[in-house]
Amino acid sequence: MVLSYFNQILNLDIYFLISLIVNIFSLIFFLIIKEENKRKKFFLKILIFTLLIFFFYSILLSVLQYFLWKKHPLSKFLLPPYQSIFYFLYYSFFNFFRDFIFRLVGLILVLLIFKLIIFSFKRDPFYEDEKYIIYLITLFFSFPYNFFIISLSFIILLLMAVLSLLFSKENNKYYSFRNFWLIYSFIFLLFEPLFFQKISFLIFFKP
Repeated sequence: MVLSYFNQILNLDIYFLISLIVNIFSLIFFLIIKEENKRKKFFLKILIFTLLIFFFYSILLSVLQYFLWKKHPLSKFLLPPYQSIFYFLYYSFFNFFRDFIFRLVGLILVLLIFKLIIFSFKRDPFYEDEKYIIYLITLFFSFPYNFFIISLSFIILLLMAVLSLLFSKENNKYYSFRNFWLIYSFIFLLFEPLFFQKISFLIFFKP
């Protein structure tokens, strides 16, 4: 019975569940909190909280897997003293930490895009609280989908700015997804399986 319970926990897609809950929670507070500086502090805390939850979830799965193997008459031979501890660590990394680490890779790539955009425009086109919202929703999706989703948004914003320069009389008009990022990510989360099937070429880049 204990083994069955461990197996149920190991098979849960907690990443999706946590991401959806945090997304809804963040959207509510985004609407409640109006001041930019307070929003920035709030989303920084939520970002750190989400990182810690994902990290400790990976540790929890590793610990559960260890005891699952230890209690099994055959799999106990995969653990010390029968096997090197590095075998179990490699297994844990590959199965429980890999997704988390590559979500961080997606976040780092998004940070690099920020640097490139700021360098190209010679100014920072993003609100301070908006940046932390983008960092947060990057964690909601596995790599490379997180990088693809954010990059697609940046391309849309760039096209809007270019079209505005070409056809609008208001050359100083400022475009931002600030009020739509969390709605945008919520929709992508809800339709995640269907959407990812339609962009199957990204599977080749999935670690």
